[in-house]
Amino acid sequence: MHNLYFCSNIIYVGSSMIMIIVELSGVILILLYLCKRTDMFDAVDLALVLHCFFHK
Repeated sequence: MHNLYFCSNIIYVGSSMIMIIVELSGVILILLYLCKRTDMFDAVDLALVLHCFFHK
């Protein structure tokens, strides 16, 4: 029983890590894209909005 709990815990942590990595890479891509088009402040604002959206 303890083993099963441990495995499911690893899967849970792994999936949340994947979500964090996906979110970070998405934010970085958007930042790079916006830096080419607009100034830095818009990109930072959008990153903050995305961060709040993912973590509400």
